[in-house]
Amino acid sequence: MAACASGSLQVLLGALHTHLLECKVCMERFSSSADEEPDRRPLALGCGHVLCAECVRVCVRVCVCAECVRLLSSSSSSRRTLHCPFCRLPSDPARVSACRALADLQELLQEHQSRPTASPAPPGGGEDARGGPQDEALDGRALRLVRAFGGWGTLMNPTGVALFSSGALAVVHDGKERVLVFGPQGRRLHGFGQRGGAVGAGLTHPLGVAVLPDGQVAVSDAGDAALKVFTSRGGAVGEARGDWLRLPWGVAAASGGGRGVLVADAQEGALFRLEVDSARGGELRGRRVVLEGLQNPRAVACCPRTGHIAVVEHLWGNRHTHTSQHTHTSEHTHTPEHTHTPEHTHTSQHINPPEHTHSSKHTHTPEHTLILEHTHTSKHAHTTGHTQSGTHTHTHPTRLTLYSSDLTLLYQIDSFGLGLRTGSPAPPPCLTAVTFDSAGHLIAADARSGVVWSLGRPWEDRPLALTPLVSDGLVRPVGLAVTGDTLVVLDSGDHAVKMYSSQPDLYSAPY
Repeated sequence: MAACASGSLQVLLGALHTHLLECKVCMERFSSSADEEPDRRPLALGCGHVLCAECVRVCVRVCVCAECVRLLSSSSSSRRTLHCPFCRLPSDPARVSACRALADLQELLQEHQSRPTASPAPPGGGEDARGGPQDEALDGRALRLVRAFGGWGTLMNPTGVALFSSGALAVVHDGKERVLVFGPQGRRLHGFGQRGGAVGAGLTHPLGVAVLPDGQVAVSDAGDAALKVFTSRGGAVGEARGDWLRLPWGVAAASGGGRGVLVADAQEGALFRLEVDSARGGELRGRRVVLEGLQNPRAVACCPRTGHIAVVEHLWGNRHTHTSQHTHTSEHTHTPEHTHTPEHTHTSQHINPPEHTHSSKHTHTPEHTLILEHTHTSKHAHTTGHTQSGTHTHTHPTRLTLYSSDLTLLYQIDSFGLGLRTGSPAPPPCLTAVTFDSAGHLIAADARSGVVWSLGRPWEDRPLALTPLVSDGLVRPVGLAVTGDTLVVLDSGDHAVKMYSSQPDLYSAPY
């Protein structure tokens, strides 16, 4: 009963933060006083809606209605008005007032959260040192699809997803605005990071995204070989680049309550940690190598409960199956020209000498895990008149490794071993994303079979507690995030975000 009451209280507090204590325009937390963060103090408009002070300034525009145009034409003074972004009713900026009720509520909750609480449960599970119950793990039998949004056009080849404390989501994709922010109910709020945008504010080819504890957004830009940090509204905060960063991929917020960022470099084979220094305008500093000698690390996650770090590696070249039939060997050169369709099918047309024709079809998953099928049909004007045909199939395994907060190796399993434990005759899993639930259980996504697995606590569970959380309705999951009892899956195959929860009633209210 106590555990149930505690869970209900957490749900209530989460709803308060989502619907009352955060600005619905920028999704930033309201400040409790003007001295703390003056730009984030809650202000009430004439219509009753509440925005933060910065968003009020942004929403103030010169009115272009006929009456105001007439007044402006007869007066040298500029008449400015404010239209509510929700109901569009006009308000006088001079009559906007502070919303003391929300500021006081924010202060009360901050005092409640600052009180000493039970320490995290030990890896063995059960109750913590103070005897309090630990957070519940996700239960695949209770999870239900409660919302799906996006789709081709809204999201284009998405590669990463991260959650704000309010329940809003940040998604990186290949659209005009590389980062899109959605509300907890799936409504698009805003976007930023245009390709070729202003210096420091643009993104070329983002692959990973993470939300830091203060609401800032960290994005790995593989096209620019840089790690970039933005405000939740897209303002440039800082970036890190250099010879040490070659192909940044996975990004995660480091544990410990600080402003650390973990970034995996797939080409360098290393995991780095940097700190966001707010005192220096968001400068990224203190770079240090956390792990090295990795093989093409793609996804990384850090458990806020235990500090454990999980890394997914794609083991290029470790496995290669080749089936072909050749009647002779020939030498030829070609120049590939690629066109990319939304279904992630690359068709290559090779320009060869006149005596040789070559067709090739490459099927890629968006996360660039190769499942290649080559079909060669060659006709040579040789004296022998031979023909050549062949079929090549390449599959590359993945590996999931778990480290403790002090970087001690806790557990490791590759896709072959994981495939044996699933008991499925299907090809071995291709792991593409990893995260932790509230209880510290390890969660991984298999893009090949479209399944999200819970691995439990593999450093202590014998045998491995492998449980499918979501096994239907996914095409190619490439991103994962968890908040409470809600699992968020980024499905690149459907270009959509899919949310699963054991409490669907929480998602029935309109945003």
